[in-house]
Amino acid sequence: MIILWWYAMVRWHLQCTGTIRLATRFIVGCAQLGIADS
Repeated sequence: MIILWWYAMVRWHLQCTGTIRLATRFIVGCAQLGIADS
């Protein structure tokens, strides 16, 4: 039971960090495009 809970926590943590990483990459990409345009 504890192993399943730990697995769920790891999955949730990886999903959150993955989403933050994607958002950061998107923001950085937009910033680079903005710099290139100006």
